Amino acid sequence: SRHENNLESINEIIIVIVCYHLIVLTDYVPPYESKSKINTSYSMILVIVVATLTYLAFIIIAPI
Repeated sequence: SRHENNLESINEIIIVIVCYHLIVLTDYVPPYESKSKINTSYSMILVIVVATLTYLAFIIIAPI
């Protein structure tokens, strides 16, 4: 259905965003960019929380 397709698309986008964050948090980023690593880690947490809330919303709304 359309909702399932939207959820799959959102899931793929979230995976790409989280993978990007994980790459930025590795040692490929120079040590002098530690401030940006801290900000990136907070934004990664935010992305995961938003994704979790989105999935929960789809689970709650889908049966209605």
